[in-house]
Amino acid sequence: MTSQNIIETPQEHLMINVIPSQDGVSESSCTTNPTSHRCPSLGVSLLPLALFITGILTAVIPYSIAVSKGHVEPVWPYISDIGALVPESSVFGMLLNILGLLLLATGFVRYKQMQLDHPRLTKRQTIANRCALWCSVVMPTGCVIVANFRVPVSEEISMDKVIHLGGAFLLFGFGFISCWVQTLVLPSPNRPTNIARFLLAAIQSVAIVVMSIYTLMGNRIQGDWGMEGRNHNRLVWRAEWPGYKEHVVATSCEWWLAFGQMLYWLTFVPEFRRIHVKSISLLVLMK
Repeated sequence: MTSQNIIETPQEHLMINVIPSQDGVSESSCTTNPTSHRCPSLGVSLLPLALFITGILTAVIPYSIAVSKGHVEPVWPYISDIGALVPESSVFGMLLNILGLLLLATGFVRYKQMQLDHPRLTKRQTIANRCALWCSVVMPTGCVIVANFRVPVSEEISMDKVIHLGGAFLLFGFGFISCWVQTLVLPSPNRPTNIARFLLAAIQSVAIVVMSIYTLMGNRIQGDWGMEGRNHNRLVWRAEWPGYKEHVVATSCEWWLAFGQMLYWLTFVPEFRRIHVKSISLLVLMK
């Protein structure tokens, strides 16, 4: 059985053929004309691996620069805060844009993999697979928004801050939904992998709940102290300030949430090793 995706333009067709071989390994083929010119296969297991590495670099490099410049405190700053000021903001934004592209590509490959490995998906699984694909479209959108709208240094509410927080919700919120959908409705045939994914999704659930509670608690303490709404540098937190403990708990949970999602995508490497892109057919229609 051959499943085809055709992207049509007024002048040409780009056709990607994905062909399952006799041994059950998913394959696809690279032709630049109908007479079929072959090109070497490309293993897509590099996608989730590159996604994980890029995610780690997105955190480590801007964090190192921000701490060395004294822009943030070294103990659990908000992830967005490590990209709030120049020069780390440029690196943070660039890596986040790359991360968004890798998220989109990895999500699409996962969608096609489920279609090929399970040609008789139930209606529930088909809906879940499409839901996971849409999550993989929304997440990169949030990633790009976070990359291009930086939060201001002061506590004052601004349009950039609102848009940035909205992008963060799209990135983490739909990433969280995607992880649970993949775990519960689209499980891996490998039991240890399923257990690992369940634990990672559970860690994200706990992180979201605790982060939300302690963020609200910290904001309330700041408001009672008269600190909220002042035009001060919110990137620098002191241990003697009221609300500091709540702040550290909330920010550490945000880091665990992000790291949990990166580890979750890394679990797709073994499954993606069976997938190889071997050919793309480009058909030019003569008028």
